[in-house]
Amino acid sequence: MTALVRFWALWLMCTSAFASSAGEQLFEGNAAYRSGEYTRAESVYRALLDEGVVNGHVLYNLGNSFYRQGRSSEAMLAWRRAQILMPRDPDIQANLARARDATRDRLPALINSRDLFFWQRRLSPREGALTGSFLVGMGFVVLGAARWRRKDWRLLGASISLVGGVVLMAALDEASSMWRAPSGIVLDAEVSVRSAVSAEGVELFQLHAGAEVRLKERTGEHVQIELADGRRGWLSAGSVGSVVPNAPFPVL
Repeated sequence: MTALVRFWALWLMCTSAFASSAGEQLFEGNAAYRSGEYTRAESVYRALLDEGVVNGHVLYNLGNSFYRQGRSSEAMLAWRRAQILMPRDPDIQANLARARDATRDRLPALINSRDLFFWQRRLSPREGALTGSFLVGMGFVVLGAARWRRKDWRLLGASISLVGGVVLMAALDEASSMWRAPSGIVLDAEVSVRSAVSAEGVELFQLHAGAEVRLKERTGEHVQIELADGRRGWLSAGSVGSVVPNAPFPVL
Protein backbone atom coordinates (compact mmCIF):
# COMPACT_ATOMS: atom_id res chain seq x y z
CA MET A 1 0.00 0.00 0.00
CA THR A 2 2.85 2.37 0.87
CA ALA A 3 4.50 1.70 -2.50
CA LEU A 4 1.21 2.43 -4.27
CA VAL A 5 0.82 5.73 -2.41
CA ARG A 6 4.37 6.71 -3.30
CA PHE A 7 3.74 5.85 -6.94
CA TRP A 8 0.67 8.07 -7.16
CA ALA A 9 2.42 10.86 -5.28
CA LEU A 10 5.32 10.73 -7.75
CA TRP A 11 2.89 10.64 -10.70
CA LEU A 12 1.03 13.69 -9.42
CA MET A 13 4.32 15.55 -8.87
CA CYS A 14 5.49 14.78 -12.41
CA THR A 15 2.13 15.77 -13.89
CA SER A 16 2.11 19.05 -11.96
CA ALA A 17 5.69 19.78 -12.97
CA PHE A 18 4.89 19.09 -16.63
CA ALA A 19 1.79 21.31 -16.50
CA SER A 20 3.79 24.06 -14.79
CA SER A 21 6.56 23.83 -17.41
CA ALA A 22 4.03 23.91 -20.28
CA GLY A 23 2.31 26.90 -18.70
CA GLU A 24 5.61 28.76 -18.44
CA GLN A 25 6.43 28.02 -22.08
CA LEU A 26 2.98 29.17 -23.19
CA PHE A 27 3.43 32.38 -21.20
CA GLU A 28 6.84 32.86 -22.85
CA GLY A 29 5.38 32.33 -26.32
CA ASN A 30 2.51 34.73 -25.67
CA ALA A 31 4.93 37.36 -24.36
CA ALA A 32 7.07 37.01 -27.48
CA TYR A 33 3.99 37.36 -29.68
CA ARG A 34 2.81 40.50 -27.90
CA SER A 35 6.25 42.08 -28.31
CA GLY A 36 6.24 41.37 -32.06
CA GLU A 37 8.77 38.50 -31.93
CA TYR A 38 6.63 36.23 -34.09
CA THR A 39 9.45 33.86 -35.08
CA ARG A 40 10.36 33.38 -31.43
CA ALA A 41 6.70 32.80 -30.53
CA GLU A 42 6.42 30.23 -33.33
CA SER A 43 9.41 28.28 -32.04
CA VAL A 44 7.97 28.18 -28.51
CA TYR A 45 4.56 26.97 -29.70
CA ARG A 46 6.19 24.35 -31.94
CA ALA A 47 8.25 23.13 -28.98
CA LEU A 48 5.08 22.71 -26.92
CA LEU A 49 3.49 20.65 -29.70
CA ASP A 50 6.63 18.53 -30.05
CA GLU A 51 6.43 17.83 -26.30
CA GLY A 52 2.91 16.48 -26.71
CA VAL A 53 0.94 19.54 -25.58
CA VAL A 54 -1.73 19.22 -28.29
CA ASN A 55 -3.90 22.12 -27.19
CA GLY A 56 -6.35 24.26 -29.15
CA HIS A 57 -5.03 27.50 -27.67
CA VAL A 58 -1.44 26.61 -28.58
CA LEU A 59 -2.46 25.81 -32.15
CA TYR A 60 -4.54 29.00 -32.40
CA ASN A 61 -1.62 31.11 -31.19
CA LEU A 62 0.74 29.29 -33.55
CA GLY A 63 -1.61 30.14 -36.43
CA ASN A 64 -1.58 33.79 -35.39
CA SER A 65 2.22 33.86 -35.35
CA PHE A 66 2.30 32.33 -38.84
CA TYR A 67 -0.21 34.87 -40.11
CA ARG A 68 1.81 37.77 -38.73
CA GLN A 69 4.80 36.46 -40.70
CA GLY A 70 2.78 36.40 -43.92
CA ARG A 71 2.52 32.58 -43.97
CA SER A 72 -1.24 32.32 -44.44
CA SER A 73 -1.42 28.68 -45.58
CA GLU A 74 0.45 27.48 -42.48
CA ALA A 75 -1.77 29.72 -40.38
CA MET A 76 -4.85 28.07 -41.89
CA LEU A 77 -3.45 24.63 -41.10
CA ALA A 78 -2.85 25.57 -37.45
CA TRP A 79 -6.29 27.16 -37.14
CA ARG A 80 -8.01 24.14 -38.71
CA ARG A 81 -6.30 21.89 -36.18
CA ALA A 82 -7.35 24.26 -33.40
CA GLN A 83 -10.92 24.24 -34.73
CA ILE A 84 -11.14 20.45 -34.35
CA LEU A 85 -10.28 20.82 -30.66
CA MET A 86 -12.33 24.00 -30.09
CA PRO A 87 -15.10 23.95 -32.74
CA ARG A 88 -17.20 26.72 -31.13
CA ASP A 89 -14.42 29.28 -30.71
CA PRO A 90 -15.53 32.46 -32.54
CA ASP A 91 -11.98 33.81 -33.04
CA ILE A 92 -10.88 30.65 -34.85
CA GLN A 93 -13.98 30.74 -37.03
CA ALA A 94 -13.45 34.42 -37.89
CA ASN A 95 -9.77 33.91 -38.74
CA LEU A 96 -10.52 30.94 -40.96
CA ALA A 97 -13.32 32.78 -42.76
CA ARG A 98 -11.02 35.72 -43.44
CA ALA A 99 -8.21 33.46 -44.64
CA ARG A 100 -10.52 31.44 -46.92
CA ASP A 101 -11.82 34.61 -48.54
CA ALA A 102 -8.24 35.53 -49.41
CA THR A 103 -7.38 32.19 -51.06
CA ARG A 104 -7.13 32.01 -54.82
CA ASP A 105 -9.16 28.82 -55.29
CA ARG A 106 -12.06 29.72 -52.94
CA LEU A 107 -12.85 26.09 -52.17
CA PRO A 108 -15.51 25.28 -49.54
CA ALA A 109 -14.50 23.95 -46.13
CA LEU A 110 -14.56 20.18 -45.71
CA ILE A 111 -16.51 18.64 -42.83
CA ASN A 112 -15.61 15.30 -41.21
CA SER A 113 -18.94 14.69 -39.47
CA ARG A 114 -21.88 13.13 -41.32
CA ASP A 115 -25.08 15.09 -41.95
CA LEU A 116 -26.91 12.57 -39.75
CA PHE A 117 -24.71 13.52 -36.79
CA PHE A 118 -25.12 17.28 -37.28
CA TRP A 119 -24.58 18.07 -33.59
CA GLN A 120 -21.02 16.78 -33.79
CA ARG A 121 -20.04 19.87 -35.76
CA ARG A 122 -20.41 21.82 -32.51
CA LEU A 123 -18.47 19.30 -30.44
CA SER A 124 -14.89 18.14 -30.55
CA PRO A 125 -14.44 14.34 -30.83
CA ARG A 126 -13.35 14.30 -27.18
CA GLU A 127 -16.39 16.28 -26.05
CA GLY A 128 -18.72 14.02 -28.01
CA ALA A 129 -17.13 10.87 -26.56
CA LEU A 130 -17.30 12.18 -23.00
CA THR A 131 -20.91 13.36 -23.41
CA GLY A 132 -21.98 10.05 -24.93
CA SER A 133 -20.21 8.02 -22.24
CA PHE A 134 -21.78 10.13 -19.50
CA LEU A 135 -25.29 9.66 -20.92
CA VAL A 136 -24.81 5.91 -21.31
CA GLY A 137 -23.64 5.67 -17.71
CA MET A 138 -26.46 7.88 -16.47
CA GLY A 139 -28.97 5.73 -18.32
CA PHE A 140 -27.70 2.59 -16.61
CA VAL A 141 -27.84 4.34 -13.25
CA VAL A 142 -31.50 5.21 -13.86
CA LEU A 143 -32.19 1.64 -14.98
CA GLY A 144 -30.58 0.30 -11.82
CA ALA A 145 -32.54 2.68 -9.61
CA ALA A 146 -35.75 1.86 -11.46
CA ARG A 147 -35.42 -1.89 -11.04
CA TRP A 148 -38.18 -2.05 -8.45
CA ARG A 149 -40.01 1.09 -9.55
CA ARG A 150 -42.46 1.98 -12.25
CA LYS A 151 -42.08 0.88 -15.85
CA ASP A 152 -41.73 4.45 -17.15
CA TRP A 153 -38.51 4.85 -15.13
CA ARG A 154 -37.02 1.90 -16.98
CA LEU A 155 -38.11 3.43 -20.27
CA LEU A 156 -36.43 6.72 -19.30
CA GLY A 157 -33.19 4.95 -18.42
CA ALA A 158 -33.19 3.01 -21.67
CA SER A 159 -33.87 6.19 -23.66
CA ILE A 160 -30.99 8.07 -22.01
CA SER A 161 -28.63 5.16 -22.70
CA LEU A 162 -29.77 4.99 -26.32
CA VAL A 163 -29.20 8.72 -26.87
CA GLY A 164 -25.79 8.43 -25.21
CA GLY A 165 -24.88 5.52 -27.46
CA VAL A 166 -25.76 7.50 -30.56
CA VAL A 167 -23.73 10.52 -29.39
CA LEU A 168 -20.78 8.27 -28.57
CA MET A 169 -21.03 6.52 -31.95
CA ALA A 170 -21.07 9.91 -33.73
CA ALA A 171 -17.91 11.01 -31.92
CA LEU A 172 -16.10 7.76 -32.73
CA ASP A 173 -17.26 7.96 -36.35
CA GLU A 174 -15.88 11.50 -36.69
CA ALA A 175 -12.56 10.55 -35.09
CA SER A 176 -12.29 7.50 -37.37
CA SER A 177 -13.11 9.59 -40.44
CA MET A 178 -10.56 12.21 -39.45
CA TRP A 179 -7.79 9.61 -39.32
CA ARG A 180 -8.96 7.55 -42.30
CA ALA A 181 -9.38 10.45 -44.75
CA PRO A 182 -8.33 13.68 -43.03
CA SER A 183 -8.68 17.12 -44.49
CA GLY A 184 -5.54 18.89 -45.61
CA ILE A 185 -4.32 22.37 -46.47
CA VAL A 186 -2.17 23.06 -49.52
CA LEU A 187 0.95 24.82 -48.24
CA ASP A 188 2.88 25.59 -51.42
CA ALA A 189 2.12 28.71 -53.45
CA GLU A 190 1.06 26.60 -56.44
CA VAL A 191 0.90 22.84 -57.01
CA SER A 192 0.07 20.70 -60.02
CA VAL A 193 -2.48 17.93 -59.43
CA ARG A 194 -1.77 15.03 -61.79
CA SER A 195 -3.71 11.97 -62.91
CA ALA A 196 -1.00 9.53 -61.76
CA VAL A 197 2.23 9.39 -59.82
CA SER A 198 4.17 7.97 -62.77
CA ALA A 199 5.65 10.00 -65.61
CA GLU A 200 2.61 9.12 -67.73
CA GLY A 201 0.37 11.17 -65.47
CA VAL A 202 -0.98 14.40 -66.95
CA GLU A 203 -1.82 17.63 -65.20
CA LEU A 204 -5.51 17.76 -64.29
CA PHE A 205 -5.68 21.12 -62.55
CA GLN A 206 -3.73 23.41 -60.26
CA LEU A 207 -4.26 24.34 -56.63
CA HIS A 208 -2.87 27.22 -54.63
CA ALA A 209 -1.89 27.97 -51.05
CA GLY A 210 -4.75 27.56 -48.59
CA ALA A 211 -6.88 25.20 -50.69
CA GLU A 212 -8.66 22.62 -48.54
CA VAL A 213 -8.61 19.03 -49.78
CA ARG A 214 -9.33 15.52 -48.56
CA LEU A 215 -6.29 13.24 -48.21
CA LYS A 216 -7.26 9.84 -49.61
CA GLU A 217 -4.22 7.63 -50.23
CA ARG A 218 -0.45 7.92 -49.92
CA THR A 219 2.10 6.27 -52.17
CA GLY A 220 5.73 7.03 -51.42
CA GLU A 221 6.22 10.78 -51.66
CA HIS A 222 2.82 11.44 -53.23
CA VAL A 223 -0.70 11.66 -51.88
CA GLN A 224 -4.04 11.37 -53.64
CA ILE A 225 -6.39 14.26 -52.83
CA GLU A 226 -10.09 14.85 -53.39
CA LEU A 227 -11.94 18.15 -53.65
CA ALA A 228 -15.43 18.91 -52.36
CA ASP A 229 -16.76 18.62 -55.93
CA GLY A 230 -15.37 15.08 -56.31
CA ARG A 231 -12.30 15.82 -58.43
CA ARG A 232 -9.27 13.70 -57.57
CA GLY A 233 -5.60 13.67 -58.39
CA TRP A 234 -2.07 13.22 -57.08
CA LEU A 235 0.39 15.76 -55.73
CA SER A 236 3.58 15.83 -53.70
CA ALA A 237 2.93 14.87 -50.07
CA GLY A 238 5.25 17.63 -48.89
CA SER A 239 3.04 20.32 -50.41
CA VAL A 240 0.03 19.59 -48.20
CA GLY A 241 -0.45 19.35 -44.43
CA SER A 242 -2.96 17.19 -42.53
CA VAL A 243 -5.38 18.88 -40.12
CA VAL A 244 -5.17 15.98 -37.62
CA PRO A 245 -4.25 17.89 -34.42
CA ASN A 246 -1.49 15.61 -33.15
CA ALA A 247 0.15 14.96 -36.53
CA PRO A 248 3.70 16.34 -36.86
CA PHE A 249 3.58 19.95 -37.99
CA PRO A 250 5.31 20.35 -41.37
CA VAL A 251 8.47 22.41 -41.61
CA LEU A 252 8.69 24.33 -44.87
